[in-house]
Amino acid sequence: MWVSLLLALAAPLVKRVLIALGIGVITYTVSTSILSILQTQIFNELASTSGVVLQMASLYGLPDFIGILLGSQATCLTLSTVKKFGIL
Repeated sequence: MWVSLLLALAAPLVKRVLIALGIGVITYTVSTSILSILQTQIFNELASTSGVVLQMASLYGLPDFIGILLGSQATCLTLSTVKKFGIL
């Protein structure tokens, strides 16, 4: 009797957790791959500039800024997708 009651209570919770993990993982994987391609394109364009410009950009932390910006975009995209599905 208790086992069936616990299973009836736990099944919807387990289902929601698994759906949330699945959607989050898929969204994060897709957004990370797209943003990785974008980051590669940006760094290729930056590398094609002259050496002095590249040194100044590195001195001011432009590559780090680009990485942080794209990472925050990936996180924002993942959280907004998970919220859109009503999981969080």
